[in-house]
Amino acid sequence: MMRETLTLFLAIAMAVTGQARVLTLDECQSMAEEHYPLIAQVALQKEFSALDVDNISKQWLPQVTASIQGTMQNRVPGLPTALTGILEQMGGNVNGISKGQYRAAVDVSQIIYDGGAIAAAKEVTRSEHAVNTAQTRVELYALRQRVNTLYFGILMLDENLAINKDLQSVLADNLRRIEVMQRHGTAAGGDVAAIKAQLLSAQQQQVSLRSQRAALLRVLSLFVGLAHGTELELVKPQSPEMALSRRPEFQLFDSQLQLLDTRREQLRAAIMPRVSAFAQGYYGYTGYDMFHDMMHRAPTFNAMLGVRVTWNVGSLYTRHNDLSRLNLQRDLVQSNRETFLLNNAMSRAQEDETIAGYREMMNTDDEIISLRTTVRKAAESKLNHGIIDVNGLLQEISRENQARIERSTHELEWLHAQYRQSFNGQ
Repeated sequence: MMRETLTLFLAIAMAVTGQARVLTLDECQSMAEEHYPLIAQVALQKEFSALDVDNISKQWLPQVTASIQGTMQNRVPGLPTALTGILEQMGGNVNGISKGQYRAAVDVSQIIYDGGAIAAAKEVTRSEHAVNTAQTRVELYALRQRVNTLYFGILMLDENLAINKDLQSVLADNLRRIEVMQRHGTAAGGDVAAIKAQLLSAQQQQVSLRSQRAALLRVLSLFVGLAHGTELELVKPQSPEMALSRRPEFQLFDSQLQLLDTRREQLRAAIMPRVSAFAQGYYGYTGYDMFHDMMHRAPTFNAMLGVRVTWNVGSLYTRHNDLSRLNLQRDLVQSNRETFLLNNAMSRAQEDETIAGYREMMNTDDEIISLRTTVRKAAESKLNHGIIDVNGLLQEISRENQARIERSTHELEWLHAQYRQSFNGQ
């Protein structure tokens, strides 16, 4: 909330003062990651995992069950008729067991030994959380590449706008020169029209470049969480440090393998016997003393303490298939890791060649621009002396402008390729 308020305040302040907000590439990447809704999932997943682990741990607490039961039976235990007659002759009142029975009971069970099932379940939950977190980190890492593309796209348009401004300045200077020559009768009206048409074309290109920049800037503003309309000034980055960071995909592969290990341990725990202590107590009719209940149809308190050993052998039926399934999943993760390593190595090799190619072209770009500028100035002089026509001059102006565009394109593509290579990691 504090960060959003500060961002809004800065946006309003810059709008009032008319100043653009200056941002670096690292700042844009950090702001985009903080603003991206997916980042909230990391904290949510951590809370979910903590709650699940806490719930699993509570299985060690005594498990208490309370119940109330009432039944009506069609048959009940009874004494032989001869024994009943003897008891009645002795003054006993043998009513027998009533067919209507009831009880209010409490059962308490306490695990003593579970074969490691609870511990394994907690580790599986933690490993699942690690996998989800690693997957989120992979998606957030991919966000950096999208921000890089937008950032360098805007920088490219900024460079082209600057070059376009210089082009318009050159055309305007030559337009004034041709108009002077026309007034002195050394240039035709068609020459002035040709220069004006080229100047209008450059102005149209400027409008197109500004429109493209506004579109990319709007998308970048959405990524970094700035209000629409906030003017940004992006700083051209330096060559990145080539110390490569570890890609989050490797953490994802490691966490997936760890999850398979914990599930294997869970399978082992599933075939172990369980030992628990229990206590049962209830108040009702009938009780444990059946003979007393035949003589007296009154509720009594009854209790039992004991130790129970259980062993569910049903998991043995599927254990072989379950283990085979885990082995196949491990092979799949290893295959995905190897595929990722191969693709990443190919991408890095391609980027190495791309960087080398741009660097080689940049070595001659400045010389080409210098030569084109010299030729253009010579063409202007030739036009003054009537050696060439306006079309020849426009061709040289266009070639000089194209050389400048290629120079800025090569430099920014060279920087972008280095950041893509840094992004590929190791």
